[in-house]
Amino acid sequence: MPTFRYKAVNAAGAVATGELDAANESEIVDQMRLHRFSAEQDITLYRPIGCAQCAHTGYTGRISIMEMLPVSDPLRSLVMKHAGATELRNQAVAEGMLTMYEDGLRKAVRGITTFEEVLRVTREG
Repeated sequence: MPTFRYKAVNAAGAVATGELDAANESEIVDQMRLHRFSAEQDITLYRPIGCAQCAHTGYTGRISIMEMLPVSDPLRSLVMKHAGATELRNQAVAEGMLTMYEDGLRKAVRGITTFEEVLRVTREG
């Protein structure tokens, strides 16, 4: 079973690390299918720790979590037929579009944000 570690860094540079309950973290990693965003067997899940510099939130600055929809001919056709949002989304994902949720999870695995923050801003999960 893989080891799950957390690494938390605050704006002042203080670092906290440790191992997480493997059963719970394994469930989170499997549920969110995080291995698709990392070639590593061991996944580091990042946690925010606060300080005075970040108003005790554990976050500083801003990073975008986005999805971009290039309009292809099949999508244009669906729009012209007044297709519903679900049908448009399914076609876009089939064509390779990353959703906001997937973009956020990719950034969480890289340590740019946390998966809790991704869930908060995308309301998925």
